[in-house]
Amino acid sequence: MHDIKRLICIIPNNYKIIFLILLAMSIFLSVAEVIGVSIVMPFITLASNPEQIFNNVYSKAIFDYFSFKSSVTFIIYFGFVLVAFYICRIVYTILYNYFLNKFTFNLFNYYTNALFASYIKLPYAEFTKKNTSNLMRIITNETINLSIYIQNLLMIFVEIFTILLLYVVLLTIDWKMTIVLTVFIVFMVSVLIFFLRNKIKTEGAKRASVQSEFFKIVDEMFGNFKLLKFIKNNAKVSENFYKTSLMFSEVNILNNVLSNLPKILLENIGFTILVV
Repeated sequence: MHDIKRLICIIPNNYKIIFLILLAMSIFLSVAEVIGVSIVMPFITLASNPEQIFNNVYSKAIFDYFSFKSSVTFIIYFGFVLVAFYICRIVYTILYNYFLNKFTFNLFNYYTNALFASYIKLPYAEFTKKNTSNLMRIITNETINLSIYIQNLLMIFVEIFTILLLYVVLLTIDWKMTIVLTVFIVFMVSVLIFFLRNKIKTEGAKRASVQSEFFKIVDEMFGNFKLLKFIKNNAKVSENFYKTSLMFSEVNILNNVLSNLPKILLENIGFTILVV
């Protein structure tokens, strides 16, 4: 929670308004997702057994309000509404992703230019003490990572709000099964946090270190290119770069797997319990 607060605090004030708008859009997207999931089964039930229209208080009320002539007409209109809803949801999701990515990369542009401006204003004596490869890494890589973290924060909010709404729906259907599922998921989340939190932090620090070394080698190689041409055997330089590049790839693979592991495990375990 503390990290999330720090992440929000570093968002510029003019971008915070956009962030709040996207947050509101995220809530609406979550509602649309839950409605999309919840509305399919009633339609299948009514289409396979039209008599259920008159047995259900809600479908019966809609049937009477719009004065449908038959159950077949009701199902046809229901189908049209369902298709229209899904088309609108697709359009809204596309727009949401567009604005989300526009916000992310505008934020990246802001951070990159702010850092670049601060670096070029440094006194020469102070600049010579800096690691230029590290400065290059921060401008080109860490700023985009920071922007993506903020984007992921909004996506996490969508997932959490969607899950909460689905829980409300599940509680109305079978509250006992929902409580069992809740207890199990809380237990699994606690176990995952216990085992993976420190590992993810360690691998994240390792990724930053290897990435810094990667940029350092590239910077030194191109910065001393004339000297490099005098070296008859460039095999050692190439080998050093290959090892660092390979290590950087392996660290990123592990980071991405660990980042997606909790989501994959929870989704599959949750659906397995629901089926059982």
